[in-house]
Order: sequence, then structure tokens, then C-alpha cells
Amino acid sequence: MAWDIGAFEYVPPITAALSGSATASITKWDIKAGGKQIILDLTNDTWVAAGAAFDAIRQDILNGLVSAQNEANGWNNIVTPNEPVTSVVRTSSTRVTITLEAH
Repeated sequence: MAWDIGAFEYVPPITAALSGSATASITKWDIKAGGKQIILDLTNDTWVAAGAAFDAIRQDILNGLVSAQNEANGWNNIVTPNEPVTSVVRTSSTRVTITLEAH
């Protein structure tokens, strides 16, 4: 919600919070087994509408999940390019859940 205070308009910041079972103490064995989840919750905004609009951005969401490291057999080279877009689900207007496949 924006507030108009004369010549200025306050627009609350849009943020995304990362949570889920794949965000803390995940191991290579967890990645190999699959089933861990990444949850992205938006504040002060919503995801695009379910259906074709959301389907069109699922790969973009996966591409945004990058590791600061770039090991040959790490996240950026194994998980991100091989995770199917069907793993990305719009679970509400403000939440996306990604359930990782086994890698």
C-alpha cells in the first residue's frame, strides 16, 4: 500500500524471504536424495498470475538461485541447469515453493 504525502509518495519496499528445508545445513546427500524445499515469500508484492504468466517465469526463478561458489560439481553446474521447471509451484499469490528433484 502506498501513501501520498503531498509531493512524495511512500512505497513500502518489496522483499523476498527465503526459507524451507533446503536453506539450512543442506548436504550433498540431501541434493542427491531430492525432496528438500526452497520457499520464496514476497512482501509488498505478488507473483504473476497462475497459469501461462507464471509458467513463463518458472525458469527465471530457477536461474536466480545461484551459489556464491562455482564448483565443477556444485549447485550452479548440477542443480540449477538440471532442475525441471515443474519443481517451481506458485502456492499462493505471495509464495513460491520449489521442491528439488534428486541430482
